[in-house]
Amino acid sequence: MIQITFTKDNLIKGLQKAERFTGKNTTLPILSSVLLKVEKNKAKLYSTDLEVGAIFEISAKTEEIGSVIIPVKSIIQFVQNINNSNVVFKIKKDKLVVEGDNYKTSFNCLEADDFPVIPDNIKEKLIRIESEKILEGLINTVPIINFNSSRPEISGIFICVQKNSIKFVGTDSFRLTEIEASTEQKSEKETSLIMPLKLGQELIKLFQEEKNEVEICSNQHQIMIKGKNFTVVSRLIDGSYPPYEQIIPHNNKTKLILNKNSFKKGLEMASVFSGKMNDMKFSFDFGKKTLKIYSQNSEVGDFSYEIDFEGEGESQEIVLNWKFFLDGLNKIEGEKFILEINNAINPVIIKGLKNNRMLYLLMPIRSV
Repeated sequence: MIQITFTKDNLIKGLQKAERFTGKNTTLPILSSVLLKVEKNKAKLYSTDLEVGAIFEISAKTEEIGSVIIPVKSIIQFVQNINNSNVVFKIKKDKLVVEGDNYKTSFNCLEADDFPVIPDNIKEKLIRIESEKILEGLINTVPIINFNSSRPEISGIFICVQKNSIKFVGTDSFRLTEIEASTEQKSEKETSLIMPLKLGQELIKLFQEEKNEVEICSNQHQIMIKGKNFTVVSRLIDGSYPPYEQIIPHNNKTKLILNKNSFKKGLEMASVFSGKMNDMKFSFDFGKKTLKIYSQNSEVGDFSYEIDFEGEGESQEIVLNWKFFLDGLNKIEGEKFILEINNAINPVIIKGLKNNRMLYLLMPIRSV
């Protein structure tokens, strides 16, 4: 028999993190479980859906060694109702026993040898970076990405590791976000890879809780993110990311500086009158130095809103998706932003006035 003692809070947090990486709606029941490995004064929790795998380490009191596959969801529900500050697990072959002053329960378990192997020995180190910088990159790219079975290479986050920085890029073909973060330590190798969308979504949740430096390693087919008490491993998306730099317009004819809050207010008011395509017309008058937002709906009515701007360029009109525009504005830091336009058919650029680390590209809906 193996006996191991946890603090209740540490155990629940570890189990909940591991449970997020288990397989859902799968024909393999073992993937909805977690492998518990007991080592001297610590325990490791392994979970996977065969695409992404995770290992979480939690402190514990034990002098013994052993492994068992546990029904993680049921155990979380049970432990949450325990009043004690400490929880004692007793492993007896294929049973996990938990008992207290007035209760005793036994969970059916599986043999550890049946659990899939999670590769955690990828040795090709790319970069060491603060988790907050990865979180910022993922939060600004993941929400705009949609799964595309015909173009899997744009269904993930493009990550470009450079000598002193790292770039995150995401797109849904209608808009694109690129955000760059500097790194204090030089990267071991300059390279690029495509991270699966699911991994990006799970890392956002994880890095909102775990805030410390992490190490990113990869080989041709896998990526590993290793932190103080966790390791996450995933397959990479095969293929080459589209050369997105080629569609970023340069030498735009029109460059405006606008107040972000005033512009957002105009978008939100005009949205009441927008059509099914969320289309909205933007007219730039350099004689008056005003931008006019116009929307019309045959069932509701129409609306116009004017805002002053600074800048130079040509008077013109363009039609954009106001929801996508608002998404981009919400990513921009500072009171003012820059809007760059070439014509009514090429993408527009939205970026911060003082902070240019992030660029948001938006395609027009149609020519005017």
